Formats: sequence, C-alpha cells, structure tokens
Amino acid sequence: MDGMHTLTMPQWQRRIFIVCFVSYAAANAGRVNLSMALPALQAQFGFTGTQAGMIGTIFYWVYATGQLINGQIGDRLNARWYIFISLTGAALCNAAFGLARSLWAMALLWGLNAAFQSMLWGPMLKLLFSWYSPTRSSNVAFNLSTTIIVGTMVAVALSGYLISVLDWRFAFWAPAAILAAAGVLWLALARNRPEDVGLRSPALDDPPPPGQDHHQADEPAVSFPRLALGSGLALVALAGVMLGMVRDSIALWGPKIIMQTQGLDMGATTAVMLVVPAINACGVTLARRLNPRLGGREKYTAALLLSMCALCALALWALRGAGVVGIALFGLCSLLAAGNNPLLTTLVPLRFAYWGRMSGAAGLMGFFIYIGSGISGTLSGFFADNFGWPAVFMYWAAAALLGAVLLIAAQRHTWRYRT
Repeated sequence: MDGMHTLTMPQWQRRIFIVCFVSYAAANAGRVNLSMALPALQAQFGFTGTQAGMIGTIFYWVYATGQLINGQIGDRLNARWYIFISLTGAALCNAAFGLARSLWAMALLWGLNAAFQSMLWGPMLKLLFSWYSPTRSSNVAFNLSTTIIVGTMVAVALSGYLISVLDWRFAFWAPAAILAAAGVLWLALARNRPEDVGLRSPALDDPPPPGQDHHQADEPAVSFPRLALGSGLALVALAGVMLGMVRDSIALWGPKIIMQTQGLDMGATTAVMLVVPAINACGVTLARRLNPRLGGREKYTAALLLSMCALCALALWALRGAGVVGIALFGLCSLLAAGNNPLLTTLVPLRFAYWGRMSGAAGLMGFFIYIGSGISGTLSGFFADNFGWPAVFMYWAAAALLGAVLLIAAQRHTWRYRT
C-alpha cells in the first residue's frame, strides 16, 4: 500500500484507465463469443434460428434489467468489489456454458452471464470519472469505449480459431480464463477514488454548473425519474431501444448472415468478421470527430449516424446482401451503429455526473438499449427463418430511422426540472 501512495495522479490515472480498459475488453470477449458459436450450436443440436436467437434474447433482457438495477446501486456501493464480482461471475458462467448440452441450460447460463456482466459498465464509469476532471472525462470516456472493439476482435479471432480447429466449447472456456485473470488484475490494481490513496479529487478543480456545488455532485440531489423526464433522457432511452435492435442484430447474426449470403465456411467467415471490429473503430472515430462539429450535441450526431445507417440497410435490402457491395454495406451498417454506442452510453450519462446520477443514467441507457437487443435476437431469427435475410435488413432500416427521429426530438427537449 505504501508503494501505491508514492504514485502521482497522472500515474494513477493511467493505471486506472488501463485496468478499466482491460477488464471491459475481457468482459466483451465473454459475450461476443456466442455469435461466433451460433452456427456450430445450430449444426450440432439442430436449433432453429428462433431457438438460437432466444439464447441471445435472454442475455440481452437480463442484461437490460441488470443495467437498470446496477446503475442505481452503482451510485452508492463500492465499485471496486462490485466489478470484481462481475468479472469472476462471468468467468464461471462462460466455463459452465462450455459444459451445457441443452437449449434451456445454455439459455439459463447465458442469462446468468448477463446478470454478472450488467454489474460492470455503470459502476466502472462512475469509478473512472472520479479519477478525472469533468473537462477531461468525455475524451477519456470515448477512449474507454474502444474496449468494445478490442474485446470483439479478441473474441472473434480466438473463438473462430478454436471452433475451427477444436470445438465450440473452447470458444467459451478460453474467455472464461481471460475473465478470471482480469478479475484478479482488477482487484489488485483498481481503487475507487483518489482519496483512497491520499490524493486530491480532480473534480474539485473544475467549477460545477450554476445552482450546484461539489458536495451536491457527490450525492444524488434530484430524483431520478424527475431528472429522466425533465432532461429528455427518456426520449434518448427510447432511441436506445432502436439502436439495440440494429446494433445487436448485426453483432449476433453477423457471422450467419455472411456465411449464408456469401456462401463462406467458418474459416473464411472468421476472416471477414475480424475486419468488422476495425470498421467499428472507424465508427467510433467518426462519431468522436463529428460531434464537436455539431456543437457537441451528441443527440444530433447520433441521429445523423442512425439516418445514414437506415439508408445503408435499405441499399442492403435492395441487393439482398449479396456480393462485395453487400459485404461493404453490411460493414457500413455496423460502423454507423458502433459510432452511436459511445454517444448514447457514455457522453449522455456524463451530463448527469454533477447531480450524482451518472451511474444511474448509464444504467437506464443500458437497460433500454439491451431491451432492443433482446427483441432483435429472436425477432431477427424469426424473420430469417420465415422471410430470409432481406426482411432483417428492412427491419434494421425501420428501427434506425425511428431512432433518429426520437433523438432529434430529445435534442430539442428543454431541461424542465430546473424550473
């Protein structure tokens, strides 16, 4: 502990950011692996698209509920231990999933995995924010959002390789080991706030907004329902449902879509899907550079990206997803959906930090996004089984367009809770 007290604030900030980055990337590797394993699960157990999609749907709905609950709890509890429990529990669920032999056992274990993983983002965002001044937090939060890209690349590469040369079960056992190691690393290196190691909080160096002081920023001062309704957060949350319907339909069914529309085997599909995280990183970069040019109004930025996603999905529907152009349009849909993610899950919640509601806002956004994700799992499988992939592409276009409309309405909404 004495050694920890000798570190400077910049050194601690780097340490905290790195351990947050590694931990969330590991968690993402322990959930994206399902999408790579779905074709193998369907082949071995004879699951229909609707049945296989149900596993993803249960994950997303449990994750959504957990995000809402844990977002509220995360504003009050010890984030360091909370996140350690999350990583360890997710590791155990992945390990057990590799032993499952029935649809219901898989659905139950993946639901438990979702419950543990939902304990991560809101408390982690709160912990990270306590180490940085508000003026630096949005940039740091954007950087943290790239963990999804890294985790996805690890999951796709590792899972695809293990499924090809060994068995689908290893696609869950390997991430389980990664998650367990991340849990140990987290507990050893993370600390809740600078005061725990004898340092001054950076938040004290930035002035709070009018009508607030730094004591009020530490504890919730406005009821959360009033805050959500008065600030327009409720409209953003509904747009999050639409984003989840598009984003996680692409993430869950992407390998299957590529295999069937392009006629590829698992090895070639893995090679194509490895490019997707890099494409998604471009989406995050696009959002990061576009948002300041739109006056820092993240809701308008997100609306623009979703509108472009709707156009790409319509073009994908017209081409039936076939050919090189089909792959390019699929990649663009993924890129534009990924660009929305940090805008809605990070920048929007950061606006509530001064009122002690950042973790709660992050939980609310996660809840509604993953409600949409849960709908997408089974609904996309149903559309694919009964009408083919073009129906799924049309569904992406409709959801993205509606999300854009809701975000424009939210940006025009005033903060009525102050009056």
